[in-house]
Amino acid sequence: MLRWMLFVVFQVVICSAQNNTICGNITCSNASRGCTKDGNSCDCFYGYVGPACNEDRDECSLAHHPLCGTTGMCVNTVGRFKCVCLQGWYGAHCRSRNTSLPADCLPGWTGEDCKTDIDECNTYHNGTKQGLCEPHAICLNTAGSYTCDCLSGWSGDNCTTDINECDTLQPCQNNGTCTNTPGSFDCVCTHGWAGDNCATDINECDALQPCQNNGTCTNTPGSFDCVCTRGWSGDNCTTDVNECVSTPCNVQENCSNTIGSYKCIRLDLNRSTLSIDSSIQVTMVTSNMATSFISMREDTTASEKTKTNLIVGVTVGCFLVIVCIIAGVILVRYLSRKSRKITDQDTMRELRVEINEDASVNIDTATVNTTPPKQQQQQQHEEIVIKTRLSINKTSS
Repeated sequence: MLRWMLFVVFQVVICSAQNNTICGNITCSNASRGCTKDGNSCDCFYGYVGPACNEDRDECSLAHHPLCGTTGMCVNTVGRFKCVCLQGWYGAHCRSRNTSLPADCLPGWTGEDCKTDIDECNTYHNGTKQGLCEPHAICLNTAGSYTCDCLSGWSGDNCTTDINECDTLQPCQNNGTCTNTPGSFDCVCTHGWAGDNCATDINECDALQPCQNNGTCTNTPGSFDCVCTRGWSGDNCTTDVNECVSTPCNVQENCSNTIGSYKCIRLDLNRSTLSIDSSIQVTMVTSNMATSFISMREDTTASEKTKTNLIVGVTVGCFLVIVCIIAGVILVRYLSRKSRKITDQDTMRELRVEINEDASVNIDTATVNTTPPKQQQQQQHEEIVIKTRLSINKTSS
């Protein structure tokens, strides 16, 4: 033990001291033999590294060539190392076997001489394979150990730590909403985008056909644009434009808005006119049945104008015919009632004359009639009733 302590003190003194050897622009420590052949760097003793040979070399880090084998533990010291042997082993490098004691091996090794590598990726428990990296990684066996090649979304020595991609990667593009899941993530895309990362633009013109009334659709990143035909507006060309607001018609014309267009209506009059619905003017029937015409001008093609004028002309003609028929029927009924009234008045006048004549005759003969007065009055009354009924029947026929 004292020997090791003296050695350590000696090495510290060596490392801290300088031998004033200059190699290039470097002043070497006493842990160097001098300069290398090219004269630009220091030639270090075993156990030291660095440009000036003043840094300790960790021999125990040489995993590819373990100095204590698989039966001892390496302890680094200044400029050197030390092997601490496991049970059942001894020697400078723990390679001698003490058969009086059970032999222990470093983790990852087995067998009597501790030279058999344990495949940690192929371990079983109660007949079930239990790889140290499963289920979130691929296990790779190495000499005396193993490594885990983690799958996407996992980290750590055994790949058991979930990676929050929403914080580290921010994978959802175009303002998509990210939700972390075990080993992965989900993106909720905004309108107009699709795909795992919301990076795929949706062509609304093909999928939705959003532009109405013959509007032209142009796809844009995450949205679309509609170029509306004349008479329509709005994002989807569904709003009718009221062209009459801009007063497109002449002073002598009335503007009438229609769906997707408008009409300019002009009325030429010879006599009085009647305005109907503030869009079409119809000539009234006067005592002389004055004629007039209606001209309509639409903001359409020549064929549509001709068709519209024909429909209006037929409509006005039918209206006038119906008015004439109704007026004729009313006149005939009026004249018929007038004639019947006159006939009834003449019949009643004649009836009164006959009744008066009969009454005079009865009065003249009353003095010579031997019938009692009461019976004579009853007979006269019956005769009057009979004549009245006959007259009424005659008038009705």
